[in-house]
Amino acid sequence: MQGVLFIVASLIAFATSQDCP
Repeated sequence: MQGVLFIVASLIAFATSQDCP
């Protein structure tokens, strides 16, 4: 299940990065 956790973390990081264009 570590793979899913990694994907979720990456998605969160991407969303936060997009918050500040």
